[in-house]
Amino acid sequence: MIAKRIGNIALVAFLRDEVEKIGKSTFPIVLGKVLYSGTPCGDAIPARDVAALSRELKSFERHQLTRELGDFVVDMKELCEASLATGNPIVF
Repeated sequence: MIAKRIGNIALVAFLRDEVEKIGKSTFPIVLGKVLYSGTPCGDAIPARDVAALSRELKSFERHQLTRELGDFVVDMKELCEASLATGNPIVF
């Protein structure tokens, strides 16, 4: 099992704003299922959607990222790798 902390409400809002600056339509899973709320409770990304999330995360490589957003992307990639290896969902 891998556990990662996204951050507090303020950090989640900051990350969401940073991602939206890059392009809302480019990151529908990141914005719609990960950074949509600073207080998620029992939400999950099904294993069947993790490959698409991984592709979104890879597209961040073309952009200059803040340290916070870069750390978030690295953590999410690790969660995706674990999910793909085990077939388990990513749970928040």
